[in-house]
Amino acid sequence: LQTHDEEHAAIIVETHVHKPLNQEEWRLVERWINLLPTEARQRPGLLATQAMIAQFRYRVDRMFSLLDAAQEGLESGAYAYTAAQEQAWMGVVNTFRTLMWGPESTPEESLRYAELALQQVDPGTKYVRSVAELGQVVALQMAGDGPGAIRLARRKLASRIGPPDAITSRLMIAQSYAYYCEADARGTRNAISAYIDLAQRSGQRITLSWLLYIRGWAYYQANLLEEAEGDFLRLSEMRDFAHVRNVIDSITGLALIHSARGELQEARSMVDDLRQFVLEQGPASMMPVAESLAARLNLEEHASSALTEFSVEEHEVQQAADFRELPVLTACRQAVLSGGKEQLALAENVLASCQAFASSRNNKRQLMRIGALQALLFEKRGQHQQALSHLKTAVLMGEPGG
Repeated sequence: LQTHDEEHAAIIVETHVHKPLNQEEWRLVERWINLLPTEARQRPGLLATQAMIAQFRYRVDRMFSLLDAAQEGLESGAYAYTAAQEQAWMGVVNTFRTLMWGPESTPEESLRYAELALQQVDPGTKYVRSVAELGQVVALQMAGDGPGAIRLARRKLASRIGPPDAITSRLMIAQSYAYYCEADARGTRNAISAYIDLAQRSGQRITLSWLLYIRGWAYYQANLLEEAEGDFLRLSEMRDFAHVRNVIDSITGLALIHSARGELQEARSMVDDLRQFVLEQGPASMMPVAESLAARLNLEEHASSALTEFSVEEHEVQQAADFRELPVLTACRQAVLSGGKEQLALAENVLASCQAFASSRNNKRQLMRIGALQALLFEKRGQHQQALSHLKTAVLMGEPGG
């Protein structure tokens, strides 16, 4: 850079990104890229790398636009990559396309991308391969084969030889996450505890944050609030290294635990903490999650109108398979508690859309939340049998996993 050879500088960064990523040192890679001028960052390999960084920061739209740009650059032939380099970078692109879990894609598409990526990625790019391995397991669970996904993760883990690495870590996360989405709180806790110790000993902070996140919510789902609080506090203290989504959800969990205990001032302080974190770390598009959490706490305290308006946008419905605090579900909760006939009718339609999306992703933990709200909605209308039907479905879905 000091000799104004920006292209050479870009090639140096591009050549060396995988070693720190294999050690989960994504912020170091981000610093390297930020040193480069904008034009030098347009190499397809660096665009793909920036997509990986966007994934850590949970900037999903940016991640997919960067993947599109990287693929376009690779297919243009404008860069002097060898055939092996081109295939390896296409492997990165296809790996992160496995994470397209919104309504515009299907689990089957994610599974195809994962299987293609596993054929393309360079064996030395262990972090990238680990994401493809994780994507394959998660896509299988989302496609409706939760037990098969868990068995696949177990088989892959059993085949690992040598000390834990990025691939081992993602497979641990994948197995735990499959249990989690199957609404198996007991299985999640049993699978994950040994993995947490392993991740801590090996210094894999991203992996540790994911495992604490999953176990914390498994504790919360079983109403083991003290244990959940411990995991969320540990995760919150790791916020400079953790995945942004994990930090947002851990702060949410702490707020809900304080609220459940009647510690309202402490709960509100968590909302302030979440707002500050989103402002500092981004993405700003996550600010509605913080405002929704504030509204939910207010709703639980006063059982009266908490949101100024009831509205649903496409990204909110998509998030019905994602964040623990969802503006769309809190808005529905408000309508159930204090809305009139029109709001109840709108909430019924929205919950049906959320249910359809969660069903298409086999997300049982989310289906239980939606089903409970549907039960309350029909009871509010005096439709007791329909309310019981939704409640029975939710309870029977949650009972096997505790």
